[in-house]
Amino acid sequence: MITELLFALALSSVIASCHYGYIAYKKKSIFGLLIAMNLLEILG
Repeated sequence: MITELLFALALSSVIASCHYGYIAYKKKSIFGLLIAMNLLEILG
């Protein structure tokens, strides 16, 4: 149960970081890129 919850949380974090990274790439946004990098760092 807890393992599944952690897996879902990690997966959503990866998806979110990829999403922000893609937006940052399209908009050439430094801010969005920093958000994506921070999310990846949190994941470890």
